[in-house]
Amino acid sequence: MFVIAPVQIFNRVLPIIEEQNINYFTVVTTKELAPFFEKHFDCKVIVPSAHPNLITEETKRSFISNAIKAKRDYKKYFADIAGEDIYLFFTSWALVFFYFVKKLSRKNNVYLYVPEENSKIEKEEDGYVLKQERSIVFREVKDKKAKTMRMLAKKLLGVDVFILKKADRYAWELKRNSFPMRMVVTKNYAGKLSKEFLTKHYLLPEDVELSDKNVLFLSQDITSVEGAEESSVISITDYLMDILDKKYQSSYVLKGHPADNKFYGKMEQSEEKISPHILAEVVMNHKWKHIIGYYTDALNLALIYTDAKVISLLYLWDWGDKALKDAWIRKFNEVGVIMPKTRKELLEVLHD
Repeated sequence: MFVIAPVQIFNRVLPIIEEQNINYFTVVTTKELAPFFEKHFDCKVIVPSAHPNLITEETKRSFISNAIKAKRDYKKYFADIAGEDIYLFFTSWALVFFYFVKKLSRKNNVYLYVPEENSKIEKEEDGYVLKQERSIVFREVKDKKAKTMRMLAKKLLGVDVFILKKADRYAWELKRNSFPMRMVVTKNYAGKLSKEFLTKHYLLPEDVELSDKNVLFLSQDITSVEGAEESSVISITDYLMDILDKKYQSSYVLKGHPADNKFYGKMEQSEEKISPHILAEVVMNHKWKHIIGYYTDALNLALIYTDAKVISLLYLWDWGDKALKDAWIRKFNEVGVIMPKTRKELLEVLHD
């Protein structure tokens, strides 16, 4: 199983494990998600030494050595695997993982799991069928940087991709004809795992001290590449912290995203935090009064898992990417996430 994001785990990975009664499996994942699988499942966890994205701001000067690492990782972990079912749960970002899966497809069966709610078919000029992991303002780009990225993906790792862009972030998007795979459209499994399964794998929050907690804040990095202006993010975050410290004192808890564990302003120094390796879906089994975040799919899940008031702060800081903001507003309006438009409205919601 190839997994790179928390949203994939509870929506598809775990339901498939329960449905197919899989007792042991191998998961290839990121260093941030590895602790979750190691803690909760009898499985082999592989975290390759190569960076999954091949080229990032951190690795752009060492992409050749990163490609060499990827080839060494393949020989170390995958070269002898044959006759197995390979499950792929994403089509964007992790180019190095696509390289592994393409090589594995020669002697194994590859299944690409696409969520039902995101299975809209869009025809491209060359007949490619685009089924995106998410529908939030990704567009195909063909600028100079995109052409260079496509060329490097093909030359260094032999993978054929489109290049998508969201705000200032470029992403590899796998072409379905890059290697043989069978597409499987999965149901919307969010919130459907049985109590028995959750209990068996310690996926209920008994081992997290939440007994006196009423408010959960889900943090994430929203300033690096996606158009959020940092000083205004810090300002609204500090305003929220003042409310929480005054009204809820020690009855709130902060949780960072597994991929970055990023906090802003006064939240950085707060001691009211739980480990980022505990996924949001696990702690959502607790009885919350309010669940708050900037903008994240976890807020949508909170409406499924809890009876809490679910609140997004997205109107309350300055955005450089209006299209991205509008897309999230539409998405949250569809499901009923509360989006205060002023600080006064936020205060009123939190004092209900």
